[in-house]
Amino acid sequence: MRSLQRFEYSQLRMGVETRIVVYAPDESIALHACRSAYSRISALEEKMSDYRNDSELMQVCERAVGRWVKVSPELFYVLWRAQRLAQQTEGAFDITVGPLVALWREARRTQRLPDSHILAEARARSGWRRLQLSLPRRAVRLQTEGMRLDLGGIAKGYACDQALRALRKHGLSRALVQMGGDLVVGDPPPSLRFLSSTLIRVHGLGSLSIGSPAFSGGNSPLHKVPPVNGGNREESKVLPVNGGNRKKSEWFPPQAGGTYRRGDETLVEKYAFASENEPTLCTPVSPSTGGTENRQAGWQIEVPALRQNGQPLVLSLQRCALSTSGSTEQYVEIEGTRYAHIVDPRTGLGLAHLVLASVRAPDGITADSLATALCVMGESGVALLKRLYRPIEVWLQQA
Repeated sequence: MRSLQRFEYSQLRMGVETRIVVYAPDESIALHACRSAYSRISALEEKMSDYRNDSELMQVCERAVGRWVKVSPELFYVLWRAQRLAQQTEGAFDITVGPLVALWREARRTQRLPDSHILAEARARSGWRRLQLSLPRRAVRLQTEGMRLDLGGIAKGYACDQALRALRKHGLSRALVQMGGDLVVGDPPPSLRFLSSTLIRVHGLGSLSIGSPAFSGGNSPLHKVPPVNGGNREESKVLPVNGGNRKKSEWFPPQAGGTYRRGDETLVEKYAFASENEPTLCTPVSPSTGGTENRQAGWQIEVPALRQNGQPLVLSLQRCALSTSGSTEQYVEIEGTRYAHIVDPRTGLGLAHLVLASVRAPDGITADSLATALCVMGESGVALLKRLYRPIEVWLQQA
């Protein structure tokens, strides 16, 4: 059996540094697999970016007002997961905050709060209940003109999941994918002799550095990734509005006080992997925070911003995800008040308190979205999300 060597690559995807670490028999196998993973992320960026006017998401914002628009399986899955969390958190997590996020981006640039009437107008174009999904149609409809969806708190986690899946399809299960504050890991490094170079330090919320620069087998950068074939993307399709003769079960979200229909979860999960009948790849494994024997079982992840007994938190992870979100780095100070880049959908304002949330979950889409939601909900949301999303582990600091 050929021994495995360690390779690391880094490219810019979805606006953040995206790093992939793999253990492979040789460099050609590692390069081929990582090109596939980066191409998969690029394909998802084409669907879910809110910066690109030609993305599928932005086309939905433009075309789905008052009419059903059929979307790709991946986009529908992410939208459905977002809407489910929005309902569960009573709007603390909300992907319709695009108009409000745009105001706060401008506020950071000008160092001025938005005028009250402008803020009110943006809030009138936001609200998770204004976004409707139809499971049977795999379609989206927006209630209000000028709505803008923002998947910044969920899409990167899903992209990490999909990149890890691409690596596994090429036979590389011992892998790590990191995008900003989102990290997904597969099987652990192959043997203890690699432990000196497997400490991953997550500084702040975004950057990741490897504990040792000496990698077995070299560290060849991916200078060029094959372009994504945009022609293979399924185009959004406008569906006729059913003249009011709809079945109530087709609509999401349900009416106030409503519940999910039995079978909804099973039906939508098939969209997670582009309609392939494939189970979730990330299975829950409880991380360890101490003990040499336990630490040797997985990828060593250090989060300096989170402390335990006065020391940076170190986790041993395998086949799971870790996401960190917070207001400690990206903020604007206006008239003596610090406002975070994270917008509270319920008020339309940036968070005015310091908060840092990390979530360990079975997969990236769960960890990413829950970390974002906890920044808004604070301590009051921990028990709720732990009950709804078992098994997860949460670290929360706020001031």
